[in-house]
Amino acid sequence: MEKGRAEGMEKGMSQRSLEIARKMQAMNIDEATILKLTGLSLEEIRKLKS
Repeated sequence: MEKGRAEGMEKGMSQRSLEIARKMQAMNIDEATILKLTGLSLEEIRKLKS
């Protein structure tokens, strides 16, 4: 049960990071800054643009 809860929290945090990255892109914040602040990979950030 604990493992499932931890996985659920991790997925939710990842989704939140993606949402934040999308908003940062809309504000024309550079990829390097988005990388640092969200912890997402460059690949994940670039996928948001497409």
